[in-house]
Amino acid sequence: MSPSSSPNLSPAATPPGRFNPFADTSLSALVAGFVAMMTGYTSSLVLIFQAGQAAHLTDAQISSWIWALSIGMAVGTIGLSLRFRTPIVIAWSTPGAALLVSSLPHVAYAQAIGAFIVCAILLTLAGLTGWFDTLMKKIPAGIASALLAGILFEIGIEIFRAAQFQTALVLTMFFTYLIVKRLVPRYAIMSTLIVGTVAAGVLGLLDFSRFHVALAHPVFTMPAFSMAAGISIGIPLFVVAMASQNVPGIAVLRADGYTTPSAPLISTTGIVSLLLAPFGSHGINLAAITAAICTGPEAHENRDKRYMAAVWCGVFYLIAGIFGAAIAALFAAFPKALVVSVAALALFGSIMSGLTNAMQEVKQREAARSGAGHVHGDRVRPHAAVDRLGVLGAGGGRADAARAERAARLTAFQTARRPMRAAESTRNRRPVNARSPDESGPTRRRKKSALKIEVKRSPAASVNTASGDPP
Repeated sequence: MSPSSSPNLSPAATPPGRFNPFADTSLSALVAGFVAMMTGYTSSLVLIFQAGQAAHLTDAQISSWIWALSIGMAVGTIGLSLRFRTPIVIAWSTPGAALLVSSLPHVAYAQAIGAFIVCAILLTLAGLTGWFDTLMKKIPAGIASALLAGILFEIGIEIFRAAQFQTALVLTMFFTYLIVKRLVPRYAIMSTLIVGTVAAGVLGLLDFSRFHVALAHPVFTMPAFSMAAGISIGIPLFVVAMASQNVPGIAVLRADGYTTPSAPLISTTGIVSLLLAPFGSHGINLAAITAAICTGPEAHENRDKRYMAAVWCGVFYLIAGIFGAAIAALFAAFPKALVVSVAALALFGSIMSGLTNAMQEVKQREAARSGAGHVHGDRVRPHAAVDRLGVLGAGGGRADAARAERAARLTAFQTARRPMRAAESTRNRRPVNARSPDESGPTRRRKKSALKIEVKRSPAASVNTASGDPP
């Protein structure tokens, strides 16, 4: 990034021109915001319920946890998007929620709240000091685009995995997307979602038996601080938030051409997390996958008006926070194949954009290819970035499992093949005294004569060699 294009904290960073959110909104932006919210909730909300149940939290505390996260994401998404007129989507830390599944049961809930506050303070300091903004400015645009493509590719191929189990539903949605994308591109995702929902109902895949309307109520918990909880929960939450949420989140914005400074974004999420931590919020951060749905061309053809997709996402966050468990039960009624397919189709544009931008600079192509994937045999694996980020908690679990499964299959095949190869080798081996079919009588006699002459010469040769003379 050149110095002239470096973002700053002044109002000049806001795009010039008129500011009319109602005029800038569109149906495609509303649908993109809803898909982004639905993808975020359905993909990782179960982790919060799992962590809460493992820690023996009450239903009211779990509901307050969801309420705090939803309100924080709504305030952050709407406020930052309107302030910078950029599609900035805030999400809770999914790797952090996965971390709490195993660590939350081992500490008191009040001490866990104290650890959440420690993490929020560290996030706020990272934003206010500006060191994260300085780090992001040094990352080339090609690397950021490659990182985006590598992260989103794993989500994109989920539609093919879903097709193995719900073939009729996925194919219906896929062909609907292709047809509407060709005729009316702006409404491709909306049409796909509607047709997919109707198809799921016809196929009997919708289950509303657990749906019930219930309002969420915040439950305040007085925090308690302990060194053990800070080390086992607070610091790990901060590390995974920065490495697996904020870095990809900024990469999404950079890949789509938004130069919004990262310092106010990080500090804002830290402050909001600090305020909502006593109600159960373990931390909110920049979104990556759901943000790509709002920053891509599916949200709006005009890049300067895509911020309204994030604003609508924030509005849906607010509704989800008010109703809490009811929204979770509603999304649980949809089949997983429907949610995964809608998200994958909505991300196709962002994946292509990331790959295109990653290869624009000739000097950065090799590094970008290493960031987005690597060549394995005659195949290119763009999801290798996800495999590598699995160490930092951004994914890679499925990729590691797939590699382990392929290795096990290869080992089993080689083990089963080994006795067959041994049998073939034994069958094809010729005995020492066996005669070749093309060896005629004269040929055999010449070989015997040559052998007798060699035997006669061998004693003399041994003597000469032993005496030091050449044989």
